[in-house]
Amino acid sequence: MHALSAESLQTWAILLSTGVDPFRTIIVQQSRVPELIELMWILGTSTTLPSLTGLSQFKDKSKSLKAVPVGLATYPLLQAADVLGYHPSHVLVGFDQNCSNAHWKLFGLFFITQKFSGFSQTFCQIAGSD
Repeated sequence: MHALSAESLQTWAILLSTGVDPFRTIIVQQSRVPELIELMWILGTSTTLPSLTGLSQFKDKSKSLKAVPVGLATYPLLQAADVLGYHPSHVLVGFDQNCSNAHWKLFGLFFITQKFSGFSQTFCQIAGSD
């Protein structure tokens, strides 16, 4: 087991101080779960580039850049992997990512439910389980 960095410990302390109950809540350090990146990759194989670059978040942030990093377009796939991978009851989002933004209308819970509702049947069937 690896020790948590000072920044991670500070983040945990802040979450606990806001009332997060450690006995009812699972907090995950994303960088320690490589399967999320694998899931992101799988989701990317069934997502078109226009559906990613058409998001308002991508358009807003990319218009001022000379060279647009691929990560800007694929970040919503990572967000989708977070939700699909853990099946959370609640998802913490940044101030700029409320559910009324076009970004969340496409890659928020509605999008994830619509786009990837057959995900487990398509990608996760276990041999001999039918």
